[in-house]
Amino acid sequence: MDLKELYSSLQKHEKNLNELLETVQKKQIALISMSHQGIEDSIQQEEKLLIRVKEIEKERQSALDNLTLTYNTKFNSTKLSDVVEKLKNLVSEDELKSLSKFENKIKNLAEMISDVNNQNMFLIQHSKRFINETINTLLSNNKKSIVDRKI
Repeated sequence: MDLKELYSSLQKHEKNLNELLETVQKKQIALISMSHQGIEDSIQQEEKLLIRVKEIEKERQSALDNLTLTYNTKFNSTKLSDVVEKLKNLVSEDELKSLSKFENKIKNLAEMISDVNNQNMFLIQHSKRFINETINTLLSNNKKSIVDRKI
């Protein structure tokens, strides 16, 4: 059957998401270790990977367009679960299982990336709050002592 293009784009997408997961994990380490260069490198890598995601999505859309012509069927959505459902009676069970495996892998990777990004957001917000409190304490006009002298 003519699913090779779709498989190829899904493999590229999975590989790209794995790289993105590694990058956001590296960014988390850089945030924790306060490595300015590490954070900048991670952000640049993320931007490159996100551009690649757009390109891969175009390939996947092209593969779906070709499948529309090959199987004479119209896909209502580009979601992989909908594509699998539409192809149920048109392709073999093994091919459907393979597509479903890709769907699960990609969904799991996206969830892991989202989790790490949420953790990174928490770290950033906590750091900003800490910095603001420190600045406010240092710049306040109160006669309060910053250090307890009774030690």
